[in-house]
Amino acid sequence: MEAQSTTMHLLQLLLMLFGVDQAGLPPGEPDLVVQRAAPVTAVYRSEWTAPGKGDPGAPGIDGFFADVEISNFRQALDRAHRDFSEELDHDFGVTLADWDHAEANLFRMKFLKHVLVRHAGSLWIEPTPAFDEAIMARARKKLEDGNSNENGDASFPGTLEAIPPFWRVSSMILLIRAGDEADRVQKVLELCLGLEEATGNQANEYRHANLMAVPVIMHRHENDLWVAIGESALRQALDRTRQTPEIKAEKATRYEQAISRLGISRVGVTHFVDVEGLRELLRKIPDPAVQAQLLLADLAGLSSVQSCACATGVSQGTLTMRGQIVFNQEPQGLWHVLDTPALTEKDFERVPAKAELVAALKLSPAQWLNSLRKTMKETVPGSQTLLDETIQQMNTELGVMVEEDIFSAFGDTWILFASSEQGAMLDGGLIGSWEVRDPRKAVAAFAEIMKVVANSVSIEDGAKVQQTEFMDRTIYTIETPSYSILRTTWSLCLTDRHLVVASHPQAIKAYLRFLQNDEASFAKTMTGKKSLPKEGQGLGYLWMDSATILTPMISLWSTWIDYSGLVNDGFGEEASSRIQAIDFPSAAAILPYLQPGRATIVRSPRAITLEVERPLPLIAVMENLLRGYLTEYEMSAW
Repeated sequence: MEAQSTTMHLLQLLLMLFGVDQAGLPPGEPDLVVQRAAPVTAVYRSEWTAPGKGDPGAPGIDGFFADVEISNFRQALDRAHRDFSEELDHDFGVTLADWDHAEANLFRMKFLKHVLVRHAGSLWIEPTPAFDEAIMARARKKLEDGNSNENGDASFPGTLEAIPPFWRVSSMILLIRAGDEADRVQKVLELCLGLEEATGNQANEYRHANLMAVPVIMHRHENDLWVAIGESALRQALDRTRQTPEIKAEKATRYEQAISRLGISRVGVTHFVDVEGLRELLRKIPDPAVQAQLLLADLAGLSSVQSCACATGVSQGTLTMRGQIVFNQEPQGLWHVLDTPALTEKDFERVPAKAELVAALKLSPAQWLNSLRKTMKETVPGSQTLLDETIQQMNTELGVMVEEDIFSAFGDTWILFASSEQGAMLDGGLIGSWEVRDPRKAVAAFAEIMKVVANSVSIEDGAKVQQTEFMDRTIYTIETPSYSILRTTWSLCLTDRHLVVASHPQAIKAYLRFLQNDEASFAKTMTGKKSLPKEGQGLGYLWMDSATILTPMISLWSTWIDYSGLVNDGFGEEASSRIQAIDFPSAAAILPYLQPGRATIVRSPRAITLEVERPLPLIAVMENLLRGYLTEYEMSAW
């Protein structure tokens, strides 16, 4: 239904802006074996703890996950996934891994992820060749002799060309500390990755298989599960985990430095990319196409980046996610798109004081286009001409000059907000606005754009654009045929300071009333937890009254069930439900732990920092239930 689709799009937006991954929540105890496994040279590294048990009655994320209803819901999720894995094993076996079906792959990876992150683990990429020249030479000889499967050896592909060049300079390792569930987790790994036919069955043996034509190794040591591309890297990792902890080095590794800068006291999950090391690794690939792409990326600004890091956990008693891009020099290339003034409280003067959701972003389309034009000119001779021709075509179709008329008429501030006074968020109270810089130019440009919109929608049967005068403003509504009771009617209105867009005209009418009555603005409330960043250049801001927004959503559990891959097996004459309505927690279990959250994007001379304070724990629990655009695939994915 259209109403369900709109709801899921909203949840995707909340998840993207304000959600946290379920891995490592609540943060458990650090796993020393996991911490020793990855080498200091890893160019990508992610680690997560096994979820903690929580603390009944405690505030924040620890109390939330210890609540009896939340705990029961997580157990229901685990039970449903466990039953699902057993059914998949029984019904499909090796045919489960259908790498040609993108949607099936995505769902299978979500399922696999849910199982894996219930245990401490690590995933990394290191600059150790998985297939160096010696291995490739041995593979060629075996293939020439026709002995590629001798002694059950599946460690070499049918064709050497099938190995991507990246694995000739690097290796990838996955470690899962599965504990008592090692047998089940191993089976899930084999099913979801299509590795059931891996050769070798002895304990502690290296089992070889091909994953999308690339040789991989499965290995189990006691209750530790390993999946590797690269035998040498795997052996070295095993050696590191068996060693006693060494005396801490005087100089912290890049990974440790990057995570330490984020300031998370109890870390649940981390991600780290050594961009400088990755660029050095890619330069070793003897492929002209790869080198050309790397050159383009460097000119676009990649060469300015030293590292990227992200961590989620508890900071000063608050669930927090922080990410940071660190530069090794003044940012170049497309990073110049960030050369805009910082957000100020004045930007929020036309947002209602009682808005439950406010998101703002500083982004200059003109600066973005100039940066893109300069980068294209420096990277690919002649490509700038193609860009200019594309813009000229847009000028002709729109009837206005994109750069001279539109970009000069509108500014750099984009705001999205929702207020109950403008209508409930799920019923069309979500409003977007684009700052007007030159009102006279904006009126002329908007009129021409709406002519193009009117001509384009008239192609659809029954679709039309209507104009309605309201409070000395013109509201444009795009009417399209719909059989849904809660249909979407996109609406636009140009005021003296903003171009306003909403999914229903009622939201715009309520907004115009707010402006006419000169009601209190959000800018007057931006103190304390609502305040803008005090240091650096604030380029992004988000504030959400989580409890107010989520209260109506909690009443729609029956809708969420329909978006779960664990509800209907889609096979046989009678479908069975793995998640029941009774399994979902009540509002009384959720709301006491929800606090207003804030997110910011801040630029400093050598870094860009993203911080999300008090993100939605509900989204963390429901992450594997939100299906988005995949709802139609359940019957056909397999």
